[in-house]
Amino acid sequence: MEQCTFLTRRRNEASKPILGCELYISRTRTIARRARETITNHLLVLAQDEEGYRNLVRITSEASLHGFYRKPRVSKRYLAENSKGLIGFSGCLSGELCEELLAGNYEKARSVAEQVSGYFWQRNFYLEIQDQGLEQELKIHEALFRLEKN
Repeated sequence: MEQCTFLTRRRNEASKPILGCELYISRTRTIARRARETITNHLLVLAQDEEGYRNLVRITSEASLHGFYRKPRVSKRYLAENSKGLIGFSGCLSGELCEELLAGNYEKARSVAEQVSGYFWQRNFYLEIQDQGLEQELKIHEALFRLEKN
């Protein structure tokens, strides 16, 4: 498979598919002394090359076969171990990074961005900025651009 590209195709050039999916990434957090809560957040990943496609298939299979509990999900650790050839995006408003920004936790969001970018080979991680006219998106745009500069 040729490397996927984000460039628009030229006339008479064959289309190149961009393969990927929005993953549910599971994490736990302590909500009381001993009580733990499992949370799932969105994370968009795209296959950059053939190895990335194989890893994407591996990750989605793991999520469906072993991580399935209401939704197919995968752990951050499993994603990090199988992320070569993948491009990661921070996710929509249901992504961990955006949730932290919406809660006003800029430093925590920055920490999440650094952690997740480390999962991807050659730091192939990008901040996802969406503008669908939603008030919540507009609230975090400034913080996302600030994160991009750091």
